[in-house]
Amino acid sequence: MVIELERDVNLYPDGNIVEWPRVGHSNAPLDGFTVRRTGDTPTKIRVLLYLNHFPEQYKLHPELANILGIKEESRLGVIQALWSYIKLNGLQDKVDRRIIRADDKLKPIFGGEGISFQMLPDLVNRFLVVPDPIVLWYTVNPGAPPPERPQAYDVEVKMEDAAMKGRMAAMLQSSKESGATLMKLDEEIALLAQSLHNSHVKKVFLESFAKDPAKFIQTWLESQSRDLESILGSGPTEGLTVRQEELRRSEFFQLPWVEEAVAIQHGTNLAARGMQ
Repeated sequence: MVIELERDVNLYPDGNIVEWPRVGHSNAPLDGFTVRRTGDTPTKIRVLLYLNHFPEQYKLHPELANILGIKEESRLGVIQALWSYIKLNGLQDKVDRRIIRADDKLKPIFGGEGISFQMLPDLVNRFLVVPDPIVLWYTVNPGAPPPERPQAYDVEVKMEDAAMKGRMAAMLQSSKESGATLMKLDEEIALLAQSLHNSHVKKVFLESFAKDPAKFIQTWLESQSRDLESILGSGPTEGLTVRQEELRRSEFFQLPWVEEAVAIQHGTNLAARGMQ
């Protein structure tokens, strides 16, 4: 806190600025203190309060503040707000997701067309400044009687909620019952995700069929023909649709479709003998 007295320094050279430094952890906190100066004329006083927030708060440079819509926030809060802006506007590179592409608003901030994701914290630090202090004005008039009751100001300061932190830690502690419940929920989520995937496949299948039935059936028959040719190892390409490199590996003949292919080939041979 800084107290500034508006007085003529020639008449009152004993100091017109009083500073109360921030109390360290090793010093005992004070309930209050008294500032005394000589004089008998009304004097205007300006009190500057520099708040000690936790986590520490910063003032954003107007260029970045206008984009994110916030004026004061913690360093982590500013990074999260910038990342939310990037995600909402789809500014991640389509190929390399580690690259952030700048839109018209971010180009002056980035200083170019884009930056890497790792550079965001350093970029944010360049646009953070010390927040403005709280300013209180007061007039000391020695000729007037003192006020009947002292004046008080309510100032909001952000602090860490130790009680909430303790409750969250207790909730996050896992037990056997909670572990089993979580496993069951994970299994249900996996089943629902698979169900959604199957529904999406069916939707794409039906939409393609409804759009052009003739072309869809022709494409499907060609695909089935190639699959059957690969299984039987015969056809117009004499099985060349199966990669030769795979045929050289024993694992290739242990796949689930091999047994079905052998049965089909054996049935084909028996039918041919019967016809002869």
